[in-house]
Amino acid sequence: MAMPGRQTKITASLSLARLRAFARRADGSLAIFSLFLFVGLVLMAAVGIDIMRYEQERMRLQGATDRAVLAATSLRQTQDVETVIRDYLARENLEHLIHTIETDQGINFREARVTTRGSVPTLLMHMVGIDQLAMEVISAAEERVPNLEISLVVDLSGSMNNFNRLENLQVAAEEFIETIFGASEEGSTSMSLIPYTGQVNAGPAILDHYDVLHRQEYSHCIDFDAAHYTTTALPTGSTLTGAGHGFPWESPPYTGYYNASNPLVAGFYDCPVAPGNAGLEIVPFSTDPQLLINRVRAMRALGATSIEIGMRWGVALVDPSVQPMAAAMAAAGEIPGTLADRPAPHGDPETMKIVVLMTDGENFEERRLTNAVRSGPSPVWRNTNDNSLGTYSLYNPSTNRYWHRRDGYWHAYPWGGSGQNCTTSCVATNWWGQCTSSIETSCQSISFGNSRQLDWPELFNRTQMYWAARQIFAPANGGTNTQQNNYARNLTLSWQNIVPMSTKDQRLQQICNAAREAGITVFSVAFEADTGGINGLRQCATTPAHFFDVEGVEISEAFRAIASHIRQLRLTE
Repeated sequence: MAMPGRQTKITASLSLARLRAFARRADGSLAIFSLFLFVGLVLMAAVGIDIMRYEQERMRLQGATDRAVLAATSLRQTQDVETVIRDYLARENLEHLIHTIETDQGINFREARVTTRGSVPTLLMHMVGIDQLAMEVISAAEERVPNLEISLVVDLSGSMNNFNRLENLQVAAEEFIETIFGASEEGSTSMSLIPYTGQVNAGPAILDHYDVLHRQEYSHCIDFDAAHYTTTALPTGSTLTGAGHGFPWESPPYTGYYNASNPLVAGFYDCPVAPGNAGLEIVPFSTDPQLLINRVRAMRALGATSIEIGMRWGVALVDPSVQPMAAAMAAAGEIPGTLADRPAPHGDPETMKIVVLMTDGENFEERRLTNAVRSGPSPVWRNTNDNSLGTYSLYNPSTNRYWHRRDGYWHAYPWGGSGQNCTTSCVATNWWGQCTSSIETSCQSISFGNSRQLDWPELFNRTQMYWAARQIFAPANGGTNTQQNNYARNLTLSWQNIVPMSTKDQRLQQICNAAREAGITVFSVAFEADTGGINGLRQCATTPAHFFDVEGVEISEAFRAIASHIRQLRLTE
């Protein structure tokens, strides 16, 4: 019989051994770890589901608030800013989440900042004590038109008279001008209107600020050379070459522009004439939309097409190199004094520089007058008291004689003057009474009277170029009708230099590239244009999105899209 104490001791030893054995065994440990892992995964999934629901609601609220402030801050918006924001959010059943609405607006800007607050109830996270997830969304937007410097460059070539193109352009341009100035703070926007045909009439006010060679009263155009197309700058005070005034087309093949009985029959001058067509002259640096609209309404289409010359002037009038000209014009009262510091430097953060270029065709071969006939005296005289076609006389310096168109003979004086009249006396005769020797006894000197020498610009203002060659120079030279035709044609061509289309196309791309490099935004509109014009303007635009290829009344839609883009609607937060 065992003693009780010993039994207790043995039992305790066995229990301890069993515990030690149990501790050494790994059976069942993975199940316990898996249980803990499962619980963790459930909790993570719960957090993920609730966070995903939260993010969906937050994005919904952010999107609705963004749309609301964008709509409310549009300068086209006629309703109150806060009313628009509340209406947008009410449609999404989110108006009750609005915490604050802050707004500010002026003539050329409108801005808003909206704070919304809400919460999303949790589905599973409440198990760890989180019953809801709070959120706050802030959305701000503004539409602000900064200082704008715009050149509107439009095609007024003769083809614009077809298919109501000119009328459609005028409607689109007028709406564009009204839209831009209507959304701008007074004085913040300046616009130059640059119409072009085969040339650009810059007007005397602009050319007064340059040293213009061959300048004359009938032409205010410039013949730019190749170097002018590699830069946007056109510094005031620099030397430019004035374009000659004339109708530089020979006949044939341009028989539709020539009439032997009327030297001023309708045709076109490569340099458009104003004020007879005031709509063809540049309007520089204007803040007056009505002035610009009136000039648009006055535009008449006539002539060839030189897109690159129009673009050259359009770029120049937003380039800071012409700022001294603007300052001088402002001081003289020719433009508003507020524009004295325009154009702003390139890169000015407060200024957008924009050129809108439009054409309905493609570049046309350009004919320039040679220096010999750009300016200076011509050999042609006219009778100031005779306005008929017989008024002209042609001087031949080799013979010191004048050919009169009035009678077709050579004289010692031009028509309208009086010649040297001498009387003679016979001093010897032969046996049958014929005078064999005479002597001048009295002479009167030549008086030019009512005759006056014309300079070349005046001649070509009174006559078309080929008419002068065929009706004055060729008859004086003599020969058959065919010989005179050929003489006149060759003479007309000798008065001209030709700039081919390929060169003009290349120059267009050069000035467009220079504009992009300077940070000038270029919009281009091909309006029922030829293939060459479409390709040229597509390459000229800042990006493909800045190019428009339109027909008919679509030109108004293009100009609306450009105006909308200029207004720079954007999110700020």
